Amino acid sequence: RLHTDVPSLRLRQKLMIGFIAYPLSGGFQSWNLLPYWLTGPLLKLEKIIVKGLGTLLANRVLLVFEREVVI
Repeated sequence: RLHTDVPSLRLRQKLMIGFIAYPLSGGFQSWNLLPYWLTGPLLKLEKIIVKGLGTLLANRVLLVFEREVVI
């Protein structure tokens, strides 16, 4: 539908990201269930797991669009 509404936009990249670190960190909340020392290792593990199972486990998606400019 986006292509129909805004035909000048093209999807350039779709990244499935995050599945456990973000919810454990509380997201944008002030609380955090994730100890600071565990953040780095968990993010590395998450990155590896999301590469293979991202479409099943990821809870966020990053979409990169490019607008086609006609001069």
